[in-house]
Amino acid sequence: MSVVAPMFPLGSVLLPHMMLPLHVFEPRYRVMFEELVGELPRPADQTELGPEPRFGVVMIERGSEVGGGDQRARVATMAEVVGAQLLEDGRWGVVAVGGERIRVLEWLDDDPYPRALVEPWPDVDGVGTSRFLRTELEAVRARHDELVALLARLGVPVDEEHVPDWAADPVQVIWQVALASPLGSLDRQRLLSAPGSAERIGLLSGMIDEQIELVRSRLA
Repeated sequence: MSVVAPMFPLGSVLLPHMMLPLHVFEPRYRVMFEELVGELPRPADQTELGPEPRFGVVMIERGSEVGGGDQRARVATMAEVVGAQLLEDGRWGVVAVGGERIRVLEWLDDDPYPRALVEPWPDVDGVGTSRFLRTELEAVRARHDELVALLARLGVPVDEEHVPDWAADPVQVIWQVALASPLGSLDRQRLLSAPGSAERIGLLSGMIDEQIELVRSRLA
């Protein structure tokens, strides 16, 4: 089912289960969070977003985060507000967490902030995918451990906040490994845009291999 969602374009990518702290200072986004979590009523066309304050986070493919006029991706992530504070000068401090993937069907007028008609985009996984993922994750874990060890030789500390829980659900582990790996925004957007988990873990494995080769070249 498609809904109209307030959208927050960023130069980075929000993945599912990822925490997102925001410092909201632009007037248009101040209005957005006043409507989402403040005292103002939420617009009628956003009542189907659910009881919790939610908004879409979409990567800017071209342009700037400030001022508008940017080119935005078609695959995004729905974020849920888990904390918000209105500061004395009108700025907002917001903490959100990444939820389900969404596809942008149509961009609406930025009046007064970006909005889009979106729909959920769950993974397209077939029968037996979970077993396949568990097998593939064994190889990914070995390569990820190798990458962490190589980064340590460069003096890069382990990201304690994003250590993967290898015993968790395989689909969730893939996102955890993506967060724990030194991937750029374009790579993360490719992972987000993969049709399903089987394709995503193949992409992730290749990205980790690329990072290993890069670190090895720096150590050579």
